[in-house]
Amino acid sequence: MLSAVNDDGRLIQLAGRHTSELLQAEKDSYFCPQCQERVLIRAGAKVTPHFAHYPNSDCPSSKGGEGSYHHQGKVRLWEWLQAQGYEAELEPYIPEIQQRPDILLQMKTKRVAIEYQCARIPEIEIAKRTTEYHRVGVFPLWVLGGNRLARKWTDSIQLTSFERNFIYHFHDYRIYFYDPSTDQLLIASHLQASGRTRIFTSFHFVPLQQLSFPQLFTSDIHPLNHMPSGWKSFIKTKRLRSPGHVSVQEKRWRQYLYQAGLHPSLLPTLAYLPVTSQLQIAEAPWVWQSRYLLDTFMPASIGTLLAHRTAPRLSTLLHVSSTPSPIEEYLNLLTQLGFTEKVSPQHYRKTKALALPHTIEEALQQDEILFNSLKKG
Repeated sequence: MLSAVNDDGRLIQLAGRHTSELLQAEKDSYFCPQCQERVLIRAGAKVTPHFAHYPNSDCPSSKGGEGSYHHQGKVRLWEWLQAQGYEAELEPYIPEIQQRPDILLQMKTKRVAIEYQCARIPEIEIAKRTTEYHRVGVFPLWVLGGNRLARKWTDSIQLTSFERNFIYHFHDYRIYFYDPSTDQLLIASHLQASGRTRIFTSFHFVPLQQLSFPQLFTSDIHPLNHMPSGWKSFIKTKRLRSPGHVSVQEKRWRQYLYQAGLHPSLLPTLAYLPVTSQLQIAEAPWVWQSRYLLDTFMPASIGTLLAHRTAPRLSTLLHVSSTPSPIEEYLNLLTQLGFTEKVSPQHYRKTKALALPHTIEEALQQDEILFNSLKKG
């Protein structure tokens, strides 16, 4: 830990101290704010100066020590906030909930706890800390270490169930990464799920000194019909490539298509639309969208109101409180493409029939036309 209490009860921090100051500081006594046990200063050429508990300590904060990467990152984030004139404390102790956030930011009547997370911890612990912060009126902002970024593609990232715990929704779905070795913060915004783990996104790598704290929450707001970069080529690959191993859910869906006389590679483009709230839907987009098309849209006559259909099941995200409406988002996209029109807040009328492609070439041509229409907005 980077802060401890001295004999006078003052919180002492080691961040930014020179070697001579550390040598002088080692002459004093320090105590953990959480357990009141005595702690010692550790420093060295390859060690970030910090306070440490003595061996066999029972303090919860002494378990699972932090590495230099984590120390460097949270100190840099703290310095960044201080440079902007914010009242920010490094590793303060909040006794009401027995939590020690990496940084506590005071903003007029609001408090923000910034947690810089570089290592995997139990997901139940993330939920517990988040709930406790909210209970005492503190907004938790989790920033992942750059070492957690899994970027296998140029237009998308891979998020496991662990990383999904740190997704926020302000103007859009987004997640934050900070790498102290490059001093860059990545805002991965407009997250668009394609399935379980691959997430299309707009990347914003920003040097920390060029970024203000409020800019973490602002956004160039894309319309609902925003087409993620790489979506069209992703769907093309899906049409052309054998799926290999498929889940039980996928097998059931393929059986459903077989009974309808359709092959997955020849689904219409309208079964592959990028709906914003897909991030919170367990089923793949082509599964629930093709069911809507075959069960509701295609049987309806032109000019009739489309029957209501049960929306796909939504999963919860820890930092997202709003409840999206996937069917409404989907129908708005159909309206943009000219297949429906909105006649009231929750009612849509079919205005155009859907032609099913008969060959891969026709399917790819339909993709080209309709995806380009969405991209133009």
